[in-house]
Amino acid sequence: MTSKKKSRYPDQIVWDEENEKFHANILPYATSLSGPKIEVDDIDLFKQKGANKLQKIFKSEFEEIIEKYNKLVDEVNLNDMIYNSIYALNPWWVIYITYTMEIMKKSSYH
Repeated sequence: MTSKKKSRYPDQIVWDEENEKFHANILPYATSLSGPKIEVDDIDLFKQKGANKLQKIFKSEFEEIIEKYNKLVDEVNLNDMIYNSIYALNPWWVIYITYTMEIMKKSSYH
């Protein structure tokens, strides 16, 4: 249960419990019911400018991520192609020995 502390003054009186004094005169806003209405300035233009800046930043970051992703996919495909390829290269001496043996079979050295 929450306990309510009984105040010595009504709500419209501004009393500082810590400093034990009235401080309505130093507040930057009205504290009485008859004071001027607090209105928020029109900040739509400010919010729109901020949103446009953020949208440009996020769009450029997104494009960089897409570019890095495409580069990575290309590297993976190249790597896959290399590791799954079949190497059919014969060294020069294997070709020479094979050629020499064929010549010897056809010649008179049977």
